[in-house]
Amino acid sequence: MKKLIFLLIILLYGGLFIFKSMNKDKDKLYDEIVKYKLENDTLAINATYDLIYKKIPSSNGYVINVEKSYENMKDNNIFDPELLVYDIIYPEIGNSQVKGPIYQGNQRNKTVSININVAWGEEYLLDMLEILDQYEVKVNFFVEGNWAKKNSDLMTLMVEKGHLIGNHSMSHKDFSKMSYEEMKEDILATNEIIKQYTNKDVIYFAPPSGAYNEVTLKVCEELNMELIMWSVDTIDWQKPSVEVIKNRVYKKLDCGSIILMHPTLNTKEALEPIILEIAKRGLEIKTIEEMLNS
Repeated sequence: MKKLIFLLIILLYGGLFIFKSMNKDKDKLYDEIVKYKLENDTLAINATYDLIYKKIPSSNGYVINVEKSYENMKDNNIFDPELLVYDIIYPEIGNSQVKGPIYQGNQRNKTVSININVAWGEEYLLDMLEILDQYEVKVNFFVEGNWAKKNSDLMTLMVEKGHLIGNHSMSHKDFSKMSYEEMKEDILATNEIIKQYTNKDVIYFAPPSGAYNEVTLKVCEELNMELIMWSVDTIDWQKPSVEVIKNRVYKKLDCGSIILMHPTLNTKEALEPIILEIAKRGLEIKTIEEMLNS
């Protein structure tokens, strides 16, 4: 009888010890999650207007939900970043609430975007599309309306490959010298041509030669379109060497960069090393649509 009582006492104390140890471990796990949260929570960033870069897009914030993360990990009682649960924090001021041209994305996000303005150079586009396809990269092709009408096969291929197609005007006129009516008519006519290939509303406009004024911005606003510029210019239309093109990109490459290119021979040759360098720097190439998505 005494042996039985003694055994029960041992089992009772042993159970209490195990229970306390488990709770201690769980407290430790909870504390680990809280510590990780304090070090990694990211607040939302409002869209703003900068004197140099004009409209700076917003960015969502992500904060760790401690309770839900703990529930995910408690069975194994081991801290696992893959099981963290995040809550999205939305910015108070979104992109649509700030007016102005966009020269770059939000610098907090490790993304860049490549704009290829197309009004000529179709002889190099097939090779460029193959390179982009090889590295599973999607870019933005801003096409001239008249060019699109003459190159339906290339337009179809760009759409099939998943690239974003934007508006680069109908015939490359200077948008800083056109009337409100001329601008609107030109943009709408080009949108109509592009939509025949994409079956989507065109919402991004890259003015020829980067020329625009307040009237251009007003037209884009009324048409619910974003006016897209760039922060890194290859100036490849002047036909510099491959090394010059690469160096122009490398010197200014940063989070949120928008890189401007055209379909030239040397740009085609520089494209692969530029893609590799972007990846080497821990950046990811996204379309303008993806980059501006908070």
